[in-house]
Amino acid sequence: MKENQTIIYIIQKILGFSIYPAWGTWAHKFEIRLLYEEIKRINRTYLDDPIICIWAEETLNFTEDEFENRALIMNKRDKIAQKTIIDTLNNADSDKKALVFYGDAHGKKESVLLNKSSAQAEWKMLGSYLNDSYRDQFKTFDIFQFNTNKYRTVIYNSEKDCVVTPETLESFLLDGANKEYDYYCLTPIGIYGVPNVYVPEEINLRYLLSFENQKGSRLSGMSVWSKKSQLLLTIYYLKYYFGDEFKYDFTCSDEQLSISIINLQKKKITTLPYDLSKLEKYIEVLYSYGWLENYLLNPANDNRIKYIMNNMVKAKEINPRDIWPQYWISYFSTEKAMYSGRKKEYRKALSEWKELLKNDLVYASPVLKLVYKKMAFCEQQLGNYEGQHFYSEKEKSVSSLLDFDYKEYVYFGY
Repeated sequence: MKENQTIIYIIQKILGFSIYPAWGTWAHKFEIRLLYEEIKRINRTYLDDPIICIWAEETLNFTEDEFENRALIMNKRDKIAQKTIIDTLNNADSDKKALVFYGDAHGKKESVLLNKSSAQAEWKMLGSYLNDSYRDQFKTFDIFQFNTNKYRTVIYNSEKDCVVTPETLESFLLDGANKEYDYYCLTPIGIYGVPNVYVPEEINLRYLLSFENQKGSRLSGMSVWSKKSQLLLTIYYLKYYFGDEFKYDFTCSDEQLSISIINLQKKKITTLPYDLSKLEKYIEVLYSYGWLENYLLNPANDNRIKYIMNNMVKAKEINPRDIWPQYWISYFSTEKAMYSGRKKEYRKALSEWKELLKNDLVYASPVLKLVYKKMAFCEQQLGNYEGQHFYSEKEKSVSSLLDFDYKEYVYFGY
């Protein structure tokens, strides 16, 4: 980096975060805060020429109705982001440069079709806008993990290498696919960023404690981006961190939720111990390298089920306290039973659900109602109608906060 050159980083918003299911493809990862801290360290060296950080989506807001239209969301995000970036550069000196960090699809230079039936079917990405404005001055880089396997041997100088792919290797990597980025960069390690909610620093814990007070968090519609979804996950993670000190679960009254949070807010909140490298490995297998999200969006009887379950076994070994590994083991055991129709598989699935109920956190989780529904279904398939009735009544007794359509929500399964 030249000392006389300011680099403007367009990065994720640092303070505050959104709470999404940990197995989805979202931003709001803790590592972006580490990047910000590194930039601050660099700026202490280059006091006269600091790196400037801006959040390109600072003014972005969505209505509940807009959350239902993926194409509209993506277009609105990128349209606002491109204006922020272009306005910033237009007001800077002509020799200034920018590094823009976004998920790779946002960097593509050509619009794509998201939904033929949508009123706004195409997605015009951030990269398309920037390419229209800057042409040859705008270059895109896609970074991905590339390692040794049974078909190839890959040697890097160090684990921290990130190598721009030579053109001779580029054609091999693309394997006949269209080139969508100007440069492809290879790295020996992939870091699966840890959602902020899994890093128990004081600022994150205080955010969880403040969320229930946000306007509309109980009344909003239920989509993965909605305030209600984030409230339900907030309740789970408060129980995850504070245990019996947070005296609420989804068998309690709605009034008890506010009382429990107020009482918890009186507690002295400090950062709890954590191991970031262990958390990164946990999220890597919980995310299942993208296959879990892929299955939920496109379910089918294929090898993804076995692959996901293997990863969940590893995840449970790393973090047995969290319900999600056992939840997904139970869920996909039921999927296997549904595909096979065998009673043996249904008995196995039911035993996995019973194992999940041994974890007290499940009663404060947003999937409690679905858990009882799945257990009633397994009992029905086994011809045990008394058991089916028992779990169906349990399902009815759960808080009305969980009265939403799991199939429409998708990310908890259905």
